[in-house]
Amino acid sequence: MGKRIGLFFALLAMCLGMFAACGGEGAPSERVRSIEVSGAQRTFEKGDAFSPGGNFKVTALLGDGKERILTEEEYIVDSSLFDSSKEGKCEITVRYAEDANISARYTVTIERATLRILSIGNSYSEDAHEFLYNIAEALSDYDEIVTGNLMIGGCSLDTHYFNIENNVADYSYRKQTAQGVTTQEGYTVLAALMEEDWDFVTIQQVSHFSGIANTISAEKLGYIRSFIVQNCSNGLVKFAWHSTWAYQQDCSHDGFGYYNYDQQAMYEAIVNVARTVIGPSGLFDVVIPSGTAVQNARTGYVGDTLTRDGFHLTLDRGRFIAALTFYKALTGKSIEGAAEADSLAMAGGSQTYADALDEKFKALAVESVNNACEEPYSVTRSKYTE
Repeated sequence: MGKRIGLFFALLAMCLGMFAACGGEGAPSERVRSIEVSGAQRTFEKGDAFSPGGNFKVTALLGDGKERILTEEEYIVDSSLFDSSKEGKCEITVRYAEDANISARYTVTIERATLRILSIGNSYSEDAHEFLYNIAEALSDYDEIVTGNLMIGGCSLDTHYFNIENNVADYSYRKQTAQGVTTQEGYTVLAALMEEDWDFVTIQQVSHFSGIANTISAEKLGYIRSFIVQNCSNGLVKFAWHSTWAYQQDCSHDGFGYYNYDQQAMYEAIVNVARTVIGPSGLFDVVIPSGTAVQNARTGYVGDTLTRDGFHLTLDRGRFIAALTFYKALTGKSIEGAAEADSLAMAGGSQTYADALDEKFKALAVESVNNACEEPYSVTRSKYTE
């Protein structure tokens, strides 16, 4: 009897030992045999930081043929070969945390960094573009910068829609590259779209309707977005809404009457359109809060002096703020260096504004733009009050 009991415990110990040898993963059918990666970001620009991507997922194939999504704690991403200072390809390795021999690899491509911005607009986008190229050139290390503005004075969204649908050649097209500035008349939106691999295409409403929601058709905006995506050679092009500025308080523009000749009422209506119409539409990748940046700056020592005629921005300070907002909102890059960059006193042509764009004002502009991008739908008062 005693021998039988001893044999029983010996067999039990053997079974327990075999079970323990399986490790912490349970039965062999539950063990991870291999892993697969999906949803990884595979294209980067020079200078980008590595990121697995917002849709990154690691799937484990188990011994019984079933699959299981691993948590972030269960795998390790090895990006040691990633060097964003060089163009080319490199390999990213993902390892199972409990067994480094179980891994998966994928290849990412690092491309030359470009910033190509096309605006479909009017005189307000003309204001925003004047300093844009020089700001991008001074504050970044892009390999190529191109800015383009398709302009018809006083052009509304409805007119842009009609012109795009009917391929109307009524636009003045101003383009700036490393070779300089060119302006051509009689352009179509289609011709400009096909000319470059645009990274961003922006659009806006005419200023006096910019805070009136029922003048903005989601159906027409959807058509415009689809047209851009279909005809732009860059499959990753982003669509941006330019949220413009309120008129100066003493402006006599007839369109100011829609807002009872009240600057604050106009500003609030404009940001309300961006918040309640543009954002929820799902059509736009970015909102450019130029109006909020201008309104922020108005709380500083410059006061309500940023337009040249009550509604168009001044050629120096007003335009500088709008361009800086474009750059910050579209790229997400730091603009802190703008306060010290002497070259930024030069606009797109040969005109310079060094006296107006002094270091003190540029510090105010940087503050106003940063605050606008952080809080695009409300005014942040400036600390530069004197």
